[in-house]
Amino acid sequence: QFHHLANVYFLCIAVLQVFPAISNSGGRPLTMIPLSFVLVTGALKDAFEDLQRARSDKKQNLCSAVSVDKELQDSEVCWQDLRPGCLFRVRSGEQIPADGLLLASSSFDGTCFVETANLDGETNLKRKSSALAPEEWEFVEESCRTAPLSLQCEPPSVDLYQFRGALQMTSGEVRGVSIGNLLLRGTSLEQTEWVLCMAVYCGHDTRAMKNLGTTKAKVSKVDMDLNR
Repeated sequence: QFHHLANVYFLCIAVLQVFPAISNSGGRPLTMIPLSFVLVTGALKDAFEDLQRARSDKKQNLCSAVSVDKELQDSEVCWQDLRPGCLFRVRSGEQIPADGLLLASSSFDGTCFVETANLDGETNLKRKSSALAPEEWEFVEESCRTAPLSLQCEPPSVDLYQFRGALQMTSGEVRGVSIGNLLLRGTSLEQTEWVLCMAVYCGHDTRAMKNLGTTKAKVSKVDMDLNR
């Protein structure tokens, strides 16, 4: 609450009122009465907003996602239960639950479209390409039970437009992957029936969460003028 300089000023006045020689209130810090009311009211408001954000985060973390096991069977899990390396499926209109490498889609050419308005405010759809060609996925689908795919990539980052990684195929071939193959958490799948992804970054490691940063205290224009 003391980022408002007015509160600091009145706190200093209250301290000075304790000294009878210079006090205009007989040594009683009467200024603390209205100041305490302002501070408590502000603290309660901030606590309520923090509680609302915590509830919103919990609600999102408990959203349902479709996980795909080694037998390629679908099962329902919460967003918070996804881990790097898990396979998950997203259907049209649903949000991406984690930063995932696109492996296959319902499109014949392995592409899909996502809306990124929640991340960058842009409403135009972005085209993403599968790291595997459709015929390659059919081969991987048969062999992934014994030789799963392996991905090496950079550490979690705030960069929404860059990604570098190396995907090791079941055949031993190593293939480079980029941001054009990565679906980011918070974006939504559009104009594509379904996609299958490998989770790369989950939870607080996702690009969306890394870009949240520390929330700055809101200061109104009136407060700025008073601080001057």
